Amino acid sequence: MWSGKAPREVSRWLTLFRLSAFMSRKLLKFDVEYLHGPSLRLLYDEIFAREEYLFETSTPQPVIFDCGANIGMATPFFKWLYPESRVMCVEADPRTLGVLQRNIQQNHLQGVTAHNVALWSEDGTVPLW
Repeated sequence: MWSGKAPREVSRWLTLFRLSAFMSRKLLKFDVEYLHGPSLRLLYDEIFAREEYLFETSTPQPVIFDCGANIGMATPFFKWLYPESRVMCVEADPRTLGVLQRNIQQNHLQGVTAHNVALWSEDGTVPLW
């Protein structure tokens, strides 16, 4: 559980414990707006603590597609790992997209774009649940 490859492992786990005790907008160096506290904790656990989105690249400037970006928790993770990366976020839900856009802006994430579209196998519209 403590054998992660991303930097500052202890501070990431301490943040997870703090989120478990009380909700906060401060996650590592990021100020994060969210829609639902328990979901934020799960996203943080999955992305930062368990490193499920961790990948290695030979370039310091990878182009990353964050499909189903939600409120944008993976985006700060990618920018934290690769500050010079370009990240394209895709989020279908307009309300969630608004939170994602505010998280990009208030954290001054450069090289990040957000798009209100859904990815699907054909052109058209898809229902959101």
